[in-house]
Formats: sequence, C-alpha cells, structure tokens
Amino acid sequence: MPAYRLFYNVFAGVALLPILWLLWRDSGPWLWRWYGAMAWVLNGLALLATGLLLVGPGFYDLSEFLGLRQLRERRVLPEDQEPFRIAPLHRYVRHP
Repeated sequence: MPAYRLFYNVFAGVALLPILWLLWRDSGPWLWRWYGAMAWVLNGLALLATGLLLVGPGFYDLSEFLGLRQLRERRVLPEDQEPFRIAPLHRYVRHP
C-alpha cells in the first residue's frame, strides 16, 4: 500500500482541525502572564524555539516523511527506505 503514510498524515491533519477550531473559538482567559524582565527572557526562548521549529524540517527528506515519494515510486514495502543519519539537533534531543 504505497499511500499508507500519506493517508495517515492527511487523516492526522484533518483530525487536528476540530481541536484547533475549538481553541480558536473559545480561547478563554489567560492562564498566566509574564511581565518585566521575565517576559523578555521567555519571549526570547519562544522565538528561539520557533526558529528551531522552522529549521528542523530541513534535515529531513520531507517527500519521504509525508509519503509522497512512496506514492510516486509505487513502493509496496512497509519499511522506510531513507538511510539512518543523525541530524545536528538530534544530538541533543531524543527523537523517536
């Protein structure tokens, strides 16, 4: 079944939409708010995390990850064909 990974990714994305819609519709009150120097530190850390989130996918073959390559090449083997390698960020963080 060459489209299993693509199907899973589409299904997972669609299943996430109602949750995101509920969060947007009923945002509720703030749980906490930072002020002063702590706000600057934590907002800087959030900005760093956002940068890492944007840089991270560059270390993957996104066509393989999303399942587009398997569909295009009509692969029937369930194993991943991407070779094992350790990305720079994975040297410091455990990734399944």
